Amino acid sequence: MRAATGQRGLTAVILAGGGGTRLGGRDKPALPVAGVSMLDRVLAALAGADLRIVVGPPRPGLPPDVVTVREDPPGAGPAAATAAALAVIAPPAIPVPPVGGVPVPPVGGVPVPPVGGVPVPLVGGVPVPAVAGAPVPPAAGADALIGVFAADLPHLTAEAVAVLVAAVGGGVDGAVFVDGRGKRQLLCGVWRAAALRGGVERLGDPVGKSMRAVLDGLVVAEVGWERSGVVPYFDCDTDEDLRRAERQQSRRTGAGGPERWSGDERQR
Repeated sequence: MRAATGQRGLTAVILAGGGGTRLGGRDKPALPVAGVSMLDRVLAALAGADLRIVVGPPRPGLPPDVVTVREDPPGAGPAAATAAALAVIAPPAIPVPPVGGVPVPPVGGVPVPPVGGVPVPLVGGVPVPAVAGAPVPPAAGADALIGVFAADLPHLTAEAVAVLVAAVGGGVDGAVFVDGRGKRQLLCGVWRAAALRGGVERLGDPVGKSMRAVLDGLVVAEVGWERSGVVPYFDCDTDEDLRRAERQQSRRTGAGGPERWSGDERQR
């Protein structure tokens, strides 16, 4: 099992392209909980990742290191959104033996474009000044992990992410939280990069497919949240969920008023 060293070697994918239908079509990730948008909270929890990718429409004010891509077509579901993120993460290069003593450039590192075209990555909301679809450097090494998180997890913390990273031990393809009823929280998990990429590729066309379909057949470590406080996988789909999250956050911060945020740094 990995030592709980935080988020080193992790590429974090945040799915932020849903329609918010049960919230009247509002931009759900932008909705505030205790004065801070849910997307900003998720990004802060993942500040230790090697790379952060937000899948969804361009949003002003993101941290300058955050890459933004869009699933095609917009709103095509979590499998298509995951595929869009993977398309800008270069897979590990495959070393090729020298030919006649002359080194051959490694094979790999060029992503397969998703259905409908090649995404143009944005960094800090600005298009990358390179060829469309140019791969973003992945987390280095054979132990590279990819975390996939919904953008509506207002109580996600760096500690919770580290718990998932530590749970990706030998013999498993990834780890997710499970609730008290044993239900897997599939949009709050960490995966071996090769396993996640293989799950997406097996789908063929990912449009309209669920995360459950991506992960079908993978060996998953199920992690219960045994610490005190609010569960980190609580998501907000309705106005009542938002009100509940507000109450929970107020208890977490001692009801001392809204937090003040600057970039990824939280200040009380």
